[in-house]
Amino acid sequence: MRRLLIAVTAALAVTLAAAGAATAADVVRFRIDIGFEEPFLRADITQACGFQVYVQGDGYLNVMLQYDSAGRLLRETYSTPGAFVTYTAPAMGTSYRFPWMPREQFTYPEGATIGGPAILRSTGMIVNHPGEPAEAGVVVLKGTVVGISPDGVPFVDFTDDQIADVFARGSLARADNPTKSICSALTAT
Repeated sequence: MRRLLIAVTAALAVTLAAAGAATAADVVRFRIDIGFEEPFLRADITQACGFQVYVQGDGYLNVMLQYDSAGRLLRETYSTPGAFVTYTAPAMGTSYRFPWMPREQFTYPEGATIGGPAILRSTGMIVNHPGEPAEAGVVVLKGTVVGISPDGVPFVDFTDDQIADVFARGSLARADNPTKSICSALTAT
């Protein structure tokens, strides 16, 4: 997931730099290929299962940036329709997949300015491993813009108090670590 975050941040930075100063109520849309070129080994799951387990993403991330008339970033929206995460065990000849991340939206009521408020709203499927209840729903967190990259990418932080004040609805509480279910799903024939 760290690789995805780096790729998304880099692409967002390039887009913001290319867009320059936004003009009145601009909306910028673009797509990022989020398919990993190679599956990556999940060492923690591999160790637990006793065989190699790889994870690979495929699909696209749709990004929409909305600016106010002063050129301040008001909203970032991310969606991954048709994108999937695949868990694979080559030695077992098995795999399974589920839809990629939920739709996420960052809203900056005062524009993306340092010290300004930020609201993260995540809606949809978070994860769906076989044998485990799917985690899906709506999560809303209120945070603060703590920095902005030279390319205009805002960095948002959530304090412990803000996290404690989270709004969450849906099936979002996983009772157990899903590793055992992942291993079971990948050993099934």
